[in-house]
Amino acid sequence: MSKWTLNIGICLMWMIVIETWIVMTQRTDQYLPEPYAKDTICQSFQQNSGSNLNILAIGITRDGYLRLITKNNLSYVVPAYALDTINKKLHLISWPQPLSLQYSQFIQFYEAIKKFNFQVWFMFDQESDWICVATDYTQTQGAFNYDIKLRSAIKGWNYSEADSIVISTSQPCLLYAIHQQTTSLRIRRWHSKKPIRQISTKLLKTSYGSIICFDESGNNITIVRNEDESSYCIKPVQWPILTGFVANGSFYLFGHSYVYVFEENAYNNPRKIYPFQQI
Repeated sequence: MSKWTLNIGICLMWMIVIETWIVMTQRTDQYLPEPYAKDTICQSFQQNSGSNLNILAIGITRDGYLRLITKNNLSYVVPAYALDTINKKLHLISWPQPLSLQYSQFIQFYEAIKKFNFQVWFMFDQESDWICVATDYTQTQGAFNYDIKLRSAIKGWNYSEADSIVISTSQPCLLYAIHQQTTSLRIRRWHSKKPIRQISTKLLKTSYGSIICFDESGNNITIVRNEDESSYCIKPVQWPILTGFVANGSFYLFGHSYVYVFEENAYNNPRKIYPFQQI
């Protein structure tokens, strides 16, 4: 069956530009439910209110793909190079698939915990790629980690901060957690040398060891450890972060109206100045 190309143009996803060239077979198209068999992919990211975003999880996995799951149960899987890190564009080069088709067993576990507070992110270890679904400390049941390769789930984790935002990375068993406080944006890094199957169920602690700050010009940021905050944090950043991920050494943090991009080295080198982009 020959392939055909449908160019649905350029659209704006909360100020991140997505140029969508869709190359697909007619057979793939038959699996798409309405209205996703039409030219509505870009609009699907904008269905939620300004305080929310129609992205459940996004990240790079070990198998070399960028994976994105929407809150209305669609799944995108594109090569990692679809993320243009120079021009800050994400090229969605394939149609989405229903979540129930892409991750058939995942959807069964996921539907059971929707009534609780939870976080979803991609992570990988030496064995496989995973979709991690953690619940907060008030709900210790239902959390699970889904093995994408084996299509099976194991008991998951819980975290201490109900409003933490987990940021996936392209490094094994490494993530960042962001906590939005009234006047600041706190961040900490978590890493384990153990494979995911051996990690304790208590994942994230309440201690956020760093704060993101502007420099004097307001055009750059610096990440300051808590003990240095009073001396080196001129003005705390208050970006309204909803989700995000790390790829190719850069943070991509999605806010209400913008995507904020800066080097991961800003975390590795506290008190040093790094430029950021507000796209």
